[in-house]
Amino acid sequence: MGRRDQDGTFVLQAGAAQGVILHSKFAIHESNLVSNSNAQLGTLILIEIDAFSSVLSFLPDTKPFIFPSIFYARLTERGPERKFAIYCADRTWIESIVSDKQANAMGVAVVDNPEAADFSVSLENGTAFFDRRDKLITPHIGTRFPHKIDISNAEGIRDIIQCAVHFNHHLARTGDDFNNVWMELKKLKAIFNQFFDSTLTPAGDNLIDEEPAVVYVDECARLGLTIFNQTDLPLYPYLFYFDPSDLIISKHKLKFVDHRWLD
Repeated sequence: MGRRDQDGTFVLQAGAAQGVILHSKFAIHESNLVSNSNAQLGTLILIEIDAFSSVLSFLPDTKPFIFPSIFYARLTERGPERKFAIYCADRTWIESIVSDKQANAMGVAVVDNPEAADFSVSLENGTAFFDRRDKLITPHIGTRFPHKIDISNAEGIRDIIQCAVHFNHHLARTGDDFNNVWMELKKLKAIFNQFFDSTLTPAGDNLIDEEPAVVYVDECARLGLTIFNQTDLPLYPYLFYFDPSDLIISKHKLKFVDHRWLD
């Protein structure tokens, strides 16, 4: 959904947090109802992205059109980001599930080489199985997803592919460049005072100094995450957990209590 402000700016109520891509194109409608009376009024292109909102504009060399102050935008063409490559041995079948028009909106491309794919669909006895192809993930949990779906469920298969696109986009994207805000993850060591009360203190190197960072599991070690804020702006941190086994992104909000961040 979006709105037209008094100054004529078209604001879409979705931004980087929702996976919006710069220069994506949207069909504009008066409502979100699927009916013949809800015809497309025109097309806008995304020209500016914020965290939770974006700015749309008329396409170059096109005639402006009139629409209400509240409108609905349907993604028709994802911006010029690298296409998410999908593979199926039965190319005719996968193209019947994901048409060219749907592929443009989803930001995917069907490829003939399984080694060049980000995501594979296998057909076995009327059932579709899915495999991820990500070097950050597959060495640890393998390629095959535990979920499967009937090959006749075209909408469900498209939903799974779209979830994979959304998951990989957010997993790979970097945050805004805030030079005065950063995080450090360090091992903690216990320091005892004269009364044998212990205080956990960061020690050693920052384990997430490089990107992407690889942290090896040590069940005996305690880790501490420190957020540094050298600005005059308040921070409201959120931590996101990416579960590659079912493409779920979970959010955890932190609150600040007595000089400590609590989950």
